[in-house]
Amino acid sequence: MDMVKTRPDLSTLKTVLALAHYVPKLEEEGQGTLLAPSNDAFARMNPRLRRRLLQGDRKCLQKVLDNHILPHTICSTVIQGKAHTRSQLGNYLNISRSPDDKIFVHGAQVTQKDAMATNGVMHVIDKVLVPEEALDFLDVLEKEGYTELLGLVQAAGLTKALESAENVTIFAPSNTAIQNLPESLRFRLVQDKELLGQVLKFHVSPGADQRRRLYDNQKLPTLNEGSNIRIDTYSLHPFHHYGVMTAQCVPLTGERIQTCNGQIRGLQDVMIPPKGNVVDVLSLDKKFTILVSLVKRAGLADALQGAGPFTVLAPNNRVGGHVT
Repeated sequence: MDMVKTRPDLSTLKTVLALAHYVPKLEEEGQGTLLAPSNDAFARMNPRLRRRLLQGDRKCLQKVLDNHILPHTICSTVIQGKAHTRSQLGNYLNISRSPDDKIFVHGAQVTQKDAMATNGVMHVIDKVLVPEEALDFLDVLEKEGYTELLGLVQAAGLTKALESAENVTIFAPSNTAIQNLPESLRFRLVQDKELLGQVLKFHVSPGADQRRRLYDNQKLPTLNEGSNIRIDTYSLHPFHHYGVMTAQCVPLTGERIQTCNGQIRGLQDVMIPPKGNVVDVLSLDKKFTILVSLVKRAGLADALQGAGPFTVLAPNNRVGGHVT
């Protein structure tokens, strides 16, 4: 920490350490390695990300700094060829020496090496090593290529809401899923900003800490008030282990990405908020008027409006018209 304080080319790092309340960590006794981004390294960062971090997003900032601390001393002379080591954050960082004797750490070049301190060694690097865990939802969605979803978020005016969201899970439909929506529905979503907002909020569930493990018959609250996401798991025979997990009958891709303000779960399709119980849904569709009348005549309507869960195999009017 003493070396950082006295070097003008590390003044931004000094500011960042203070904002993150990280100074005491670099003053502790021990034998660590500090990968110190220069002022130029911070200047080359994504402007929006740099602005967010420098405005005091302490939780995310600490994750960035943890990724620049190695819990052991690594001097440059021991790096021959390629190697990797864990950062304080727990991520693996690749370290290599090039044929022209330059040293790189996860894509960042070491510009000044082996500054020895009483509690370790410091190497100055020309790039900030931003881990995915320190990015917010918009950063990660952009990085992972969810361009269609980002476009809808911007169209609905929810960009700031996602930037400031804390501890939520986003169920993210793929680009293909959004592109394959029925043309009539896509047109309605583009034209009706309120409807688009409802659909997108239905893909966001508060309480990411409680969503790390999804399980069968789980109901997740959403930002679309009154609408829950239903999680189901299905085993594959003959092994009897969970093979498919769905949210509102939409398969999850298995991809779970941790971000600074929550997590992202990939989806193979877009989830549409339910319009009511199974009787309500059937009643709203003109193709099932005969079935609805039969359900009511049989006295089953009240039961099917209960908590469930139910699966209804629903013959449409064309089939029902043949029943005598």
